[in-house]
Amino acid sequence: MAMTDTKKLAVFHDMSGYGRCSLTVALPVISALGVQACPIPTAVLSNHLGFPVWFERDLTEDMPEYIQKWRELSLQFDGVLIGYLAGSRQMEIVTDFVASLGKPGEEEGKEKSWIFLDPVMGDHGKLYSSCTDEFVQTMKQLAAVSDVIVPNLTEACLLTDTPYRDICSRKKLQEIGKKLLSMGPSSAVITGISEGSFLLNLVCEKKSGDIHFSWIKKKKAGANRPGTGDIFSAIVAASMLEHRGLAESVSMAAEFISRAVKRSEMLHTPIQEGVCFEKELGFLLKNQRKSEIL
Repeated sequence: MAMTDTKKLAVFHDMSGYGRCSLTVALPVISALGVQACPIPTAVLSNHLGFPVWFERDLTEDMPEYIQKWRELSLQFDGVLIGYLAGSRQMEIVTDFVASLGKPGEEEGKEKSWIFLDPVMGDHGKLYSSCTDEFVQTMKQLAAVSDVIVPNLTEACLLTDTPYRDICSRKKLQEIGKKLLSMGPSSAVITGISEGSFLLNLVCEKKSGDIHFSWIKKKKAGANRPGTGDIFSAIVAASMLEHRGLAESVSMAAEFISRAVKRSEMLHTPIQEGVCFEKELGFLLKNQRKSEIL
């Protein structure tokens, strides 16, 4: 097989020093899948907000100059993963960065840069305290210029102006999926849907003028933990850059998280410390080696 350059993925996310979330989990799983992770920190925190106290430094004012240096170096990226953003101004900065990458066909021979969006806004039917209605409206604009979006059920309802219910029929979930695709992205995954003792991920894709749905179902492995959504979106983005299909990438992410949650339960890891994913990275490395052989 011919050798190719390592794919590069620009990652907008915060850096939480403790608690296994955001960049501290995204960077290692992206690397394990053979993709170069290039972080753009949106904020620096001592630990995630699930702890009673924390230090936080908003990096909004630093981001434009940070990105400008990349532009001066004419750096190119195969994809962009957008995670936690600390306010509407940061969304404007990210949208400008995405626009600067160009569109397919604008430059002859230039491949499309894939835009992956994890619209971090809330969970369990509630907005995070840092999010406002204005933030939600701006997130809709960012979703419109993304290729793949991976909201949880709360975020999918916020993006589509759908009243939240913690339990939805599969038919209703597919209706929400269609609304997400009508916003502009070619694919969407509604993640972490509870169905009895199982968790579902609904994969929605535009194919040949039609919309196709597939369901990825996994037995619940333990309690909900911080950082699993960050791991999920990072695996999906890196896996797709390595030429796997969306459903296959989602299946890999769901399996990896299930393994990490099981290990965390076995080790009695406190929930606020996230998932013990480090010992499971071999699963991703093994899958990466298989794709290289193929």
